[in-house]
Amino acid sequence: MKQLDIISNLVHLCARLQQKSDKKKVLIAARDRFGLKDILYLHPDGTRPTENALLFVHTRDETWEEDLRHRHPWMLQELLRLGRERVLPRDMSGLDEARALLSDLGLGPHGLLIPLHGPAGQFAVLLAFADGQDDEGGSPAVDVAALHFFAVHYFENVMTAIGEAQRRTSEPLSRRETECLYWCAQGKSYWETSVILGIAERTVNHHMKMVRRKLGVQTNAQAVGRASMLGLFLDCGIAEDVAGR
Repeated sequence: MKQLDIISNLVHLCARLQQKSDKKKVLIAARDRFGLKDILYLHPDGTRPTENALLFVHTRDETWEEDLRHRHPWMLQELLRLGRERVLPRDMSGLDEARALLSDLGLGPHGLLIPLHGPAGQFAVLLAFADGQDDEGGSPAVDVAALHFFAVHYFENVMTAIGEAQRRTSEPLSRRETECLYWCAQGKSYWETSVILGIAERTVNHHMKMVRRKLGVQTNAQAVGRASMLGLFLDCGIAEDVAGR
């Protein structure tokens, strides 16, 4: 089967995600079609009553999961932490702290970590594990772009299935935070924004730190993109105010 057909078929399967059993079946299909050993998916579920609730789907047997939760429950949070610190897919064999973690989990040294970020601060991690090594003794070849494409669709459909797709930011931005973010989107420096708004430059810096925290992003560029998707500038009337000046 051609790679394009494989991806198209997996995306079609993702659209059917409703029950956890279906989520696992899709991961098994992806594992087999990408020629992987295992796939794990970790998703902190903000819709559940307990703050630390975690949706955990994988291609391994249930005995392995029971043993993991009994002996090493903290490891799942460690895997999430590794993902939160990154934006792009990363070969876990190149991370010292990850290699020991994978060994304890019995997953082997060759893992690809794919962090997934939603438009309103949602977050998940997909981890893919391959068997063996390549001809030069390194990590086996995996089509990272295709696997990342699948992971994004899986993540988006899981969010829909658990009711998170329409969730906005957990904390609304203040008027001043939105103003600082708007002028950042216009390419203004912190100093220029401080002059426009009549506040101190360090105050602008503080507001932008709060913006990044509330939107669940790491950079100002990501904050601007997420705010645009959520329509935050229009919600606060910032664009209209500036146009009328």
